[in-house]
Amino acid sequence: METHQYLSDDIVLQISTYLPAKSLMRFKCVSKAWNTMMQCLNFFRSHYARSQKRPSATRFLFQLETEYKRHRYLDRDNWVDLSLQLDYFCYDGEMSICSNHCNGLVCLYSYKENQVYLYNVTTRERKALPSYMNREIKIKPYNKQPSKPFDKLFLGFDEVTGNYKLLLLFPHQEAEEAKILTLGVTNSSWRKIRLSYYVDYPCLCYDDDYFIFLNGVVYLFWYDYVAYFDFGEEKFGYISPPPQTNYFEGLSINQTAVWGQLTVRCTYDCLGPQKIFGYDDANKVLIPLESGECLSRPIKISLSGTESIADKTKEAHVLATASVITAPGFPLSSISLPCRVRFVTHSYESMSPGIQFIFVSRFVENIIPLNSLLV
Repeated sequence: METHQYLSDDIVLQISTYLPAKSLMRFKCVSKAWNTMMQCLNFFRSHYARSQKRPSATRFLFQLETEYKRHRYLDRDNWVDLSLQLDYFCYDGEMSICSNHCNGLVCLYSYKENQVYLYNVTTRERKALPSYMNREIKIKPYNKQPSKPFDKLFLGFDEVTGNYKLLLLFPHQEAEEAKILTLGVTNSSWRKIRLSYYVDYPCLCYDDDYFIFLNGVVYLFWYDYVAYFDFGEEKFGYISPPPQTNYFEGLSINQTAVWGQLTVRCTYDCLGPQKIFGYDDANKVLIPLESGECLSRPIKISLSGTESIADKTKEAHVLATASVITAPGFPLSSISLPCRVRFVTHSYESMSPGIQFIFVSRFVENIIPLNSLLV
């Protein structure tokens, strides 16, 4: 008689945590038991941890926009192509990203609905924030520029508790408090953080180049220092320029994404040569990584695949992911720190929609369903 041996549920669960997100989304339809298993919070956390250790774990999330203008053909000698998977989430300027990137999650704001949404780049799920969360967020066009929000919203992840949090800052000089809320907790509410404890609370800049989330902390560039907020301790802190320099020129977003380490540009004076420093968050010090000589010859990474945008008649806000495994000559595998990386898009001599590079961050697949965060 033929006998059949079945895998236990525990073994199936363990095997599933090794699978890519695209496969898991299909397997949810196999049975109710599998669908239920994949709704377990421990399963999401295990899958996220496995995703970070895969060969393709060094991936990037690019924030791009289309714009109409004439592009010049650029000499692409010695560029490295990085193929993108494009994910369109809104058109016509009716919606924009209103937060940082955090573990593959971003916040979107609909000007038409006056509503903030949470968006999962991996699963493409979008869910509106509950009314008790949304009504505290007063995002308005700034200087009549609808793509730039007024209040500033930050997504963060507490690596100790495994909780996602929302930080709300008010970019006014007279602001006396910030607010924070823990996602996925029943009866959660906005909690106040008194800013009187902190000297020179920054009236935040509006450009995406001036803030980035990394390893449980969001860093904010503000003139003479870099402010940061630790989502675990729920406290602000400050990074001063290193002794060798006098000025912060800004955060090096590309370098931070590539190396997984906060990097900043500093100068001796406002007109002097730039130097790049890496931040050792364990010892709270900035370490020099590069002299100004290398800055004039950056490594160019060409973002290929952007020409496949389907609708070329509308303004599009695009989120795109890419893995270094698709680019054999990518500098991560052949060039050691320090170096400077510049991400560029394909350009042609024509009057057609072009792609504008806005922002880049590290990306790991995150299949957490948004209904577990927005309760």
